[in-house]
Amino acid sequence: MLFILCLLIILILLFLTHKMKSFVVPIFIAFFTSLVIQPFIEKLYKTKLPKWLSAVIVVSSAILIVAILLTIFGLSFGSFVVDFTKSGGIADNFQSNFVNFVKDLSKIEFVKKYIDQERINQIIFNLAAAIFSIENFKNYIVAPLGKTIDVLRSFGLYALALIFILPGMGKISDRISDSFPGDKGNKINKIIIKIKGQIQNYMVVKTIISLVTALISFVILALFRVKYAFLWSFTIFLLNYIPILGSIIAVMFPIMISFAQYQNILHLIFLSICLIVVQIVMGNIIEPKFMSKGVNLTPFIIFVSLLVWGFVWGIVGVFLAVPLMSAINSICQNIEFLKPISKLISIKPKENITN
Repeated sequence: MLFILCLLIILILLFLTHKMKSFVVPIFIAFFTSLVIQPFIEKLYKTKLPKWLSAVIVVSSAILIVAILLTIFGLSFGSFVVDFTKSGGIADNFQSNFVNFVKDLSKIEFVKKYIDQERINQIIFNLAAAIFSIENFKNYIVAPLGKTIDVLRSFGLYALALIFILPGMGKISDRISDSFPGDKGNKINKIIIKIKGQIQNYMVVKTIISLVTALISFVILALFRVKYAFLWSFTIFLLNYIPILGSIIAVMFPIMISFAQYQNILHLIFLSICLIVVQIVMGNIIEPKFMSKGVNLTPFIIFVSLLVWGFVWGIVGVFLAVPLMSAINSICQNIEFLKPISKLISIKPKENITN
């Protein structure tokens, strides 16, 4: 009975957040942004600047940087859409280059001997036409990104939420101590500090790793003269928040655009190797060294969370899915009656801080 009641409450909450996503999403983005920039405020405060001035400098800088990046992203994406849909644009170039590539491939003796060329050519041509059709592009690329840009247009609400959230985060411990004096207050503070530390570790490390990955990718794309290098590097930055699938999808876009620009297999191979090596090194070697806590979620839970939050909040929900589930897992790990949930969704359940 209790399980059914909890499930009903969760479904109601998901429904409400889905209906209120234009209001709720900017607040959640502001919350996770505040976790990323709070360490910078504390470091600036240690230089003997007043705390309020440190907060003003960091928050103003963060809002300005986000505003500039979103503006450039919007302009780049608009130019890309025009270039893609126009006659003789990226879509047409990709299809023609792909057809030429298949024709060259069919001239190889092995292919002539063992493969039905006409059948393969038809399948590949139909596949290319389906992937790069204007209608499918609008439905699966433009529409989701358009909805994301609509959400990001609530920039005023995001900035306002960030301004109000940050000052309150530093005073939570004092308020809990005042409300629950003695050992109870200390225990609650320890749990909150633990939860905050786990989420903050993930957000800060993931953001820095994603940013460095995007910067290196931008340099590579610029050197290979791939069009809209900033758009793809910014997309790489965002998609790196999505485990496994994000990094794969992130490198596919610039690789396909490169193929549309140049029908040069060596150019495509070297570009692909460079982008993939960057993803492997940053995601599998560098990131684990700095992310001491990690997300600690089973692959199944990550997959389900991507589906659920993607349905609730659209493409923005996909980006926020893992940070949200990581936050929920951290809460469950440190509250006694929620520990069974943490054990179910964690790869390796961790010790409760109250033990």
